[in-house]
Parts: sequence; structure tokens; C-alpha cells
Amino acid sequence: MLSGIHEVATSEFGRMLWNKTASMGDDLDEDLLDMRGTRYKGVSSSKEADSAFRPESSRPHGTNWPTVVVESGVWETLERLRIDAKWWLYNSSGDVRIVLLFAIKEVGQEILIEQWELCPTN
Repeated sequence: MLSGIHEVATSEFGRMLWNKTASMGDDLDEDLLDMRGTRYKGVSSSKEADSAFRPESSRPHGTNWPTVVVESGVWETLERLRIDAKWWLYNSSGDVRIVLLFAIKEVGQEILIEQWELCPTN
């Protein structure tokens, strides 16, 4: 369960993403779907992201897995967040391209952001 500060971090990221896609033109912001609240089934478990997005036009009838996933937590849960990142990348058959981790330290008001991606096998 997210606290207020985690909700703010993921909501602000979503707002910035929408603003950036809107500024790029071609109605890209209208093509961006917010998948928050959707539960995804993996090989042996299921998961719901703190925030997740995918373009509608590139996969209109295909998979509903997000392209970008955001997971957030307190600083002390960073290792758990890294396990979550691996879950998204390995269970989505390559549909999840980027997982962003937001580790928040409330004392001192710090935030660590990590970007996770699968590396090509060759």
C-alpha cells in the first residue's frame, strides 16, 4: 500500500510524462493509456504496478502489458523494488520495456530513481 508521498511521486511522474508527450505533437498524449490498477498474471504470480503506461496504437489488439512500469517505495525497500523490476521484465515476454524505481527517503527528502531494462542477449 502506498503512502501519500509515494502517490505524489508516481502521480507527478505520470503528469510529466503526459505533458512531455503532449508537447511532442501528433496527439501522442491521446495515444498514451494509463494502466494503473490493472493486475497482470505472470508465470507463477500476479502483480499490480504503482503506475504503468502503454501506447494504444502500437498494440491495439495485442497484449495489454504496459510498456513503462513505475514501482515506488521507501528507501529501506530498495531491494524489494529491484525484485519487482525483475518480475515485470521477465514475466511480460519483453512487452515491458522500462521499469522505473522510485526509492523515497522521507527524512532528508531524497529520492533515488533507477531505470531497469532487459539487455539484448547477443
